[in-house]
Amino acid sequence: MPDNVASRLVAIERNFLWGSKQAKVAWSVICLPTHEGGLGIRDLGMWNTTLHAKILWKVHAKTDSLWIKWIHTEIIKDVDFWEWQPHVKEHSTLIKHIFSIRDEMIARSSREETQQLLTQWNARADTKAAYDWFRPREDRRFWAKYIWHKSITPKYSFIAWLALRGRLSTRDRITWEDIDATCSLCARDDESADHLFFRCRETWSVWDKVRDWIGLRRRPTTIKRAIKWLVRDGRPSRIPQLAGSIALMSTIYYIWIARNSVIMEGKTFDIARVLYQIKTTVYSILYAKFPHDQVLLHVPDVTHT
Repeated sequence: MPDNVASRLVAIERNFLWGSKQAKVAWSVICLPTHEGGLGIRDLGMWNTTLHAKILWKVHAKTDSLWIKWIHTEIIKDVDFWEWQPHVKEHSTLIKHIFSIRDEMIARSSREETQQLLTQWNARADTKAAYDWFRPREDRRFWAKYIWHKSITPKYSFIAWLALRGRLSTRDRITWEDIDATCSLCARDDESADHLFFRCRETWSVWDKVRDWIGLRRRPTTIKRAIKWLVRDGRPSRIPQLAGSIALMSTIYYIWIARNSVIMEGKTFDIARVLYQIKTTVYSILYAKFPHDQVLLHVPDVTHT
């Protein structure tokens, strides 16, 4: 794939994800796997490199194709594959890129390991392993498997992910406009993500009831700590444990939605309505996943707040 085509496709993906050219999270982070804190979207540039590595192996192995024979006869000639270097003006962008992959792999490992990797990837047709080798890496995020659980609605997970990465557009982050940074719910302190979700007296009323409902013994002060405590203090049965994860993600989501309604539509922050939305979400997901289980026997009553 030509670089300009890959760049155009990435631009389309970014615009689809954010709805504008103003990205909240760097594309390099978005392309990380979910367990490393990204969204698991494939990096097209890195994928191009992965596929070019397959061509590099074919050149090295002198596979039986006319194009490979032409490269060895007319370009590399009698020079050793590992020593040959392309000329800046004489050779095509493709040839230069293919051999730059060889040099990058040798720099990161060794000639012997590079040969072994190329052979292994192509013998098994394992492009996934090759892609994982080339892509950037970050530490695993313990919270990823909880926010991206397959039973949790993606829009809830996405808002929680933005909050965990500190990229929600809270008032303290809107520096390009001259606006009042005071929290729109309590009107006491500046609105940051930590304040909005865990220090605002209005949202605390929500958290106190949700916390008792899902069985947390301590008040959460950050999303990460809430997930840790949910795992540590949670009940052993799978249904209550899943209910707690869904409740945590949906609480963050509905607080954010209610906050936006206060700012953009002039509505009041209705604690009872937020609680109703959270509990309705939890029960609807659980009933869809466990239609034959008596869920009401395992989690608290939705009719009480």
